[in-house]
Amino acid sequence: MNESVHDPSVFDPEALASLIGDDPELIQELVELFSGEAPRLLDAIRTAVAAADAPAVVHAAHTLKGSAANLGAPTASAAALALEMLGRSGDLGPAGVACERLETELGRLQVALSAYTSGVR
Repeated sequence: MNESVHDPSVFDPEALASLIGDDPELIQELVELFSGEAPRLLDAIRTAVAAADAPAVVHAAHTLKGSAANLGAPTASAAALALEMLGRSGDLGPAGVACERLETELGRLQVALSAYTSGVR
């Protein structure tokens, strides 16, 4: 079984429950919203990095950071924060590597979220 399924640094269901309560329907709705929004935001970050548009990197990464944090996903949130900070510094040189890390963390998170919503807890 994939180790990220039960890794609270990838997804911490208790952190999510502490924010919204243990409401399975609400959790499912939030997971679906995040799963739809995260790829769009990642694409926006990639486009902004390619265009050297630091303010757009900041905006999309900040939004993704907050969404991941609210969902109880600290490693994905930290990866988005790294991109936000690069954008704020104006130095997008390392942003390609940071995007790859974010993509990896979002992939691990998606596996954990799928397992969680399927009842693997």
